[in-house]
Amino acid sequence: MLFTRLSAESHCRGPALLCFSPMENDTAYFRDVATGGRVFALGEREGQSWHSTAEDPAGTQRIHAKVVFHPSYLGRENCFVDTGTETALCGSNTIFIDFFSVSQCIKPGLWTWRFFEDDKEFSSGKYTVHPTLPPGTTPAINQGVFGQEYDKTGEPIRRKGCMLVSLTEMLQYHGVQPGPDVSNPVLDLNRWLILNGGFVGGDIDPHKIEDYAMCKGRVAGCRPVYVHYQGPSVGSELKMDICRFGAQPIRILGPRIVSGRPLPTHWAPATGFTSDALTDVFLADPNGGEVDKLYSSYKDRANYEPIPNGQTRVFNGEEFIITDKGRNGLFIVLHSPVHLMVTDPAGRRTGLDVSSGQPLSEIPHAAYDPGGYGDVMDEDRGDPNPPRSFVMTQSSAGNYTLDVTGTAAGNYTLDIRSYDRAGTDTTSTFADLPIQAGERHGYALSYSPEPGAPPAVVGGFDGGGQRPRDVNQFLTYIRPLDSRTSLPAGTTSSSVILKYGPTTLPETFSASLNGVDVSALFHPAPGSFEAVTLNLQAGSNVLILSIDGRIGRRTATDSDRLVLVVN
Repeated sequence: MLFTRLSAESHCRGPALLCFSPMENDTAYFRDVATGGRVFALGEREGQSWHSTAEDPAGTQRIHAKVVFHPSYLGRENCFVDTGTETALCGSNTIFIDFFSVSQCIKPGLWTWRFFEDDKEFSSGKYTVHPTLPPGTTPAINQGVFGQEYDKTGEPIRRKGCMLVSLTEMLQYHGVQPGPDVSNPVLDLNRWLILNGGFVGGDIDPHKIEDYAMCKGRVAGCRPVYVHYQGPSVGSELKMDICRFGAQPIRILGPRIVSGRPLPTHWAPATGFTSDALTDVFLADPNGGEVDKLYSSYKDRANYEPIPNGQTRVFNGEEFIITDKGRNGLFIVLHSPVHLMVTDPAGRRTGLDVSSGQPLSEIPHAAYDPGGYGDVMDEDRGDPNPPRSFVMTQSSAGNYTLDVTGTAAGNYTLDIRSYDRAGTDTTSTFADLPIQAGERHGYALSYSPEPGAPPAVVGGFDGGGQRPRDVNQFLTYIRPLDSRTSLPAGTTSSSVILKYGPTTLPETFSASLNGVDVSALFHPAPGSFEAVTLNLQAGSNVLILSIDGRIGRRTATDSDRLVLVVN
């Protein structure tokens, strides 16, 4: 008798007998599709039978159907018949029989097997299923050896590349390799992401990893491998994410401010647990390139995230071909100093609640990462204004709101990338917008996952007052977000940020402030946005703006009255 395992990492598509491989040291792993035992059978007489029983780690008894030998069966000779499926294998009186049980994601631990011939036990044994991936299937690559530039950030990979290296390790787990003329997979992925829009403000668009794996835009000779980005998850789901789908990047060190200094975040692929108690996780850690480094080795860091809290980016390989959901989703990156809160069409929110300082994660298949990537080996250096990202898969059609709140005075850029079901992406960029600490900006996003329906992004406030309501879309405002806005005493200037509708007529635009024509300060263009700084006086400042636009074959006028009150 020989214990065998059907490894998920083998990607075997042949006959089951050829896909099972012998266990080493009676050891299996919780992602193995099935485990069991192989016995040799010599058929010598009619009705001779073999079967097995197994007790899994939960104590459940499993009885496997008999295999019966018939010297003559339905006109054929020397047949072994599986009584469970009624399938027959004929032509020889010797055979190897694999008795197995599906074991993937079942409670790890000790399995006990007994094997019978003609209902008499002739062999027994035990093996252990460990809650990890098989050793050596996920490489640990040391990001510290890479002095090359990460994206176009001016920073080396050794400082900013933990997610880049983690994704490279995950891809190699699934069998993705660089092309034949590229020797280093980390540099190959970095270069490809730069050339193919995979970086957004230094953050990695996880959807683009699918294209890389499928060899889009890569060198001849590249072997395509199906890798699918499912979306974000949390550490409390990590066991199921690993045992079903394989190595998963998880955030170990989260964004924190300690003594006014931002601490770096860190990601590494999780490859399994030290025990079924799920108290600690093995990592293929880019920090030093250490295999089976323990998650708990970071617990003394001020920004350590306990396992249940750590964000995960869930990817699966070709054993799970997902065709019904498509790639539809949203990927939003903010280049600080701001935080983001997204509200979906059902009123659920994900992002940072600036009033309480607490993160919210109400939207399904969505996550907000306020930290960016940092250098875990240098705690004295953190990005004071890291990129903040929001990612969502399986996005519902409807209207989303984006609330942006300043964390300090400065300029920010907002990139909104959307994907439809066909995988086509559209990016809207709002660049170099001024903001003050505590100041709020708003955006309205109309999204549909259907192909050929690109999203519309406008200001979060439309000024109101016009009929039909579509006319209000000629002028929308990212700031202010109400027709009357109070400003601190002593304010002498303030910015108005507006978006012009795609059918507006620029030559009809006019603007006045306190009765004075200020139209020359504005530069209207259909579909564009701009920030305009206005000089203010104490008390009420009345800004009146107007523009014509087309709705179908007719022309209408959108006029708005905004009051800016300096207290």
